Amino acid sequence: ITRLILLRIILTSRLDNVRNELKSDIKDLDNKIDTVENNLNIKIDNVRNELKSDIKDLDNKIDNVRNELKSDIKDLDNKIDNVRNELKSDIKDLDNKIDVNKMELKSTLRLHNWMFGTIITLNIGILLTLISIIYSVLGK
Repeated sequence: ITRLILLRIILTSRLDNVRNELKSDIKDLDNKIDTVENNLNIKIDNVRNELKSDIKDLDNKIDNVRNELKSDIKDLDNKIDNVRNELKSDIKDLDNKIDVNKMELKSTLRLHNWMFGTIITLNIGILLTLISIIYSVLGK
């Protein structure tokens, strides 16, 4: 009987040791799992933060490009307005030059008409004088 009791005590002790070792191993595994989970969560958070940062950077770049495009469009609008105004000014200058040339042409034509009229009048006067001279010479 004592051997059985002794054997039982030894077996119970061994079982307790195995139980304790298993509990310790389970605790170690739990700790390792927690550590891995924490590390994964940290990595996930890091990746999430990096992605957020990348998205912010992309948003900023998009905003910069948008602002540059707006500025370029404004510059183009201003250039177009300047060209339009220059063209209007050039057209006005051309209209004024045409008006000046038109007035000069009218003035020149009036002068030529007056000169032509004067020449015709002089020629008629000379012709009448010649006719009168010829008539008086023939009439004698």
